[in-house]
Amino acid sequence: MKYIVSQALFAGFVLASYFAIIIFRKKEWKYIENRLFFVFCISSAIWSLGFFGVFIQTVPDNAYAWRAVGMIGTFGYLISAQMLICYFSEIAKGYRYFFDGFSLLGVIIYFFNIQKEQVTYHPSSIGMTYSFNPGIWNNLYTAYTVIVAFNMLIVIIYMLRHSTTQRLKVLAKKLLLSEIVIMIGMILDTIFPLIGLAAIPGSSISQFLGLVVIYYTIIFVSHSRINISNMSEFIYYSLTVPVLVYDSKYKLQILNDTAYSFLGVDKENFDITGIEPLFTPARENIFNFEQKSQNVDAVCCHNQLYCSLSVNKIYDAYNDIIGYIIIVTDLSEQMKTMKKLETAMEEAECANKAKSTFLANMSHEIRTPMNAIIGFSELVLKEDINDETRKYVEDIKWSSHNLLAIINDILDISKIESGKMELVLDSYSTVDFLNDISLLISQQAEKKGLTFNMKVDTAIPKVLYGDKVRLRSVVVNILNNAVKYTQKGSVSLVISILKQTDEYVTLEFKVIDTGIGIREKDIKKLFNSFERFDQKINYGIEGSGLGLAISNSYVKLMGGSIAVNSVYKKGSTFTVTLDQKIIDFEPIENDYNNKNYMSSTGGMSDMQISDVEVLVTDDNAINLRVAQNILKHYGLIVDTALSGKEAIELCKKKDYAMVFMDRMMPEMDGIEAMNNIRTISSHYAAGGNCKMIVLTADVIKGTREYLLEAGFDEYLGKPMVFSQLERLFLRYIPAEKISYGKAVEK
Repeated sequence: MKYIVSQALFAGFVLASYFAIIIFRKKEWKYIENRLFFVFCISSAIWSLGFFGVFIQTVPDNAYAWRAVGMIGTFGYLISAQMLICYFSEIAKGYRYFFDGFSLLGVIIYFFNIQKEQVTYHPSSIGMTYSFNPGIWNNLYTAYTVIVAFNMLIVIIYMLRHSTTQRLKVLAKKLLLSEIVIMIGMILDTIFPLIGLAAIPGSSISQFLGLVVIYYTIIFVSHSRINISNMSEFIYYSLTVPVLVYDSKYKLQILNDTAYSFLGVDKENFDITGIEPLFTPARENIFNFEQKSQNVDAVCCHNQLYCSLSVNKIYDAYNDIIGYIIIVTDLSEQMKTMKKLETAMEEAECANKAKSTFLANMSHEIRTPMNAIIGFSELVLKEDINDETRKYVEDIKWSSHNLLAIINDILDISKIESGKMELVLDSYSTVDFLNDISLLISQQAEKKGLTFNMKVDTAIPKVLYGDKVRLRSVVVNILNNAVKYTQKGSVSLVISILKQTDEYVTLEFKVIDTGIGIREKDIKKLFNSFERFDQKINYGIEGSGLGLAISNSYVKLMGGSIAVNSVYKKGSTFTVTLDQKIIDFEPIENDYNNKNYMSSTGGMSDMQISDVEVLVTDDNAINLRVAQNILKHYGLIVDTALSGKEAIELCKKKDYAMVFMDRMMPEMDGIEAMNNIRTISSHYAAGGNCKMIVLTADVIKGTREYLLEAGFDEYLGKPMVFSQLERLFLRYIPAEKISYGKAVEK
């Protein structure tokens, strides 16, 4: 019996020291309970070691010294236990300070209780034991230990009754078990010695059992706390995507709840090796790769859903592969969305093609009658008619041009929105460009009684490279707007050089008017399509509301910018800035004198051509008559054909200098007719003397390039632009056959 007790006490010392080392090595000192428990373990070890020394002694003086050491552990144990339980209980701070403060009284009691006269030592069957001598300090010591134990019991009961979480209630039950064990032990070596009985080391042994209970309580608290270990486990099982963990031999070890559901695997019974029982991957061995991770497309065998498997290697401390984590991403919804998007894109593409076809057809159908109206108007104006009739015809002509401009705007904005607008870059004469603008605007300004001023920096290079037509359209659109919205005063165009390099010149076009101006809130909406402001004030002013939107798009397409500065009811300033490539650096000062050109209708000139035969083919009799009369006005000898087949037969009988061929005709279109004519003789062959000119109302992007690649020599739009027609004459007809004078009847 003697050796059993001493060995039990020594074992308590060793194990308590072991627990202290475990806590110390964890290094989690930021948690108060770990610091208190470390003191608790050290105190338990000292308690066990001290009373182990007492019970193995044979000399009372030696037993006294060992008991003095053991009592340090006893008081340290009681104080740290009280503090631990109060901390766990989350009791109010006032009560906690009271209980902890009372337990610290043990420090005072210790120094009086360990005096030699307080205890009598005598041998027994279990070793050296002792009993308390009557006196106040032994009574106080006993009362102290009982009160501390009672205080701890009160706190534990408080936890059981008032805790708001189940975790604290479970914790209280564990602590209650520890408290009961310690209190039973106290009867044997605290109460017995007080009543004169020999002490049996009950609390000295049971306190270690209490330590074990509190140790598992500490573990319980740690598991309840957010840390890397329990949080990673929580995250793993709470993930809404399937996660699988394989070992290094490709055997499935762990699945989260989502994976069980997604894969249809039985939680109670699964034994799976490899990936094939679960997925049909895009590659044979998904575990065989060099990098740390890889993605593999697969199909789930359970539900036939498309998935992406993210395979990641797991390494140990020695950098050996110990397993694989596979994260499964369900791609089925994405695949459905992609198919819907593909379908939508196909439908949009079909709609876009239908829109382009519609625009091409509308362009042809609208421009065809416009060709007749404008052409006949021009021809009538060349006749000897009275002033009143001439006024009517001029109004018809200008109204037709306005309608054609609106049609062009609608087609242009449609091409811009569909991305089919393109720049046609070429070198152009700066002086011709400026004269065109002046001729187009000056007459409109004059009709409204406005002064049109045009000031040009004469240092501008003579020949530039860019899209002259688009640039002219931008400037003219802005000037047209200025004229339309200015009731009195002036409209000015100032063109200057901002910067010039060895290759480019940066030009600034500034349009200034004294018109109605624009509200500040409306400036941001100024370049929106079909947008007009102040309808009440501007009622009756013609326009589609597309001019500025198209101009803005053109400028952006050319890499420039438009700025607007306006004062409402006082006037506006539009500033266009863009770069143009320089072809001829000679300044225009010798060719341009800043004068205003005040008259031009853009009609036919007095050019006359002699001894030249041409053929015009068009399935529309009215258009055919218009073209015939226009060409006759220039002095040409004109034959006509209403179909491609008729044109082929005429070309077999006569060598024409030029053949004007409508593109869209029934039975045989213009391209087919042209190809047949090319085979008649070397005169009509590609590169021969006859020039094949295609007539078309189709102005959609790519049409000109397509027709030229098909074999035509040149492209002429409908309605005919007389300046373009005359350029064709100058290009393809010998100069000696061209003169200028009054038209003659043929």
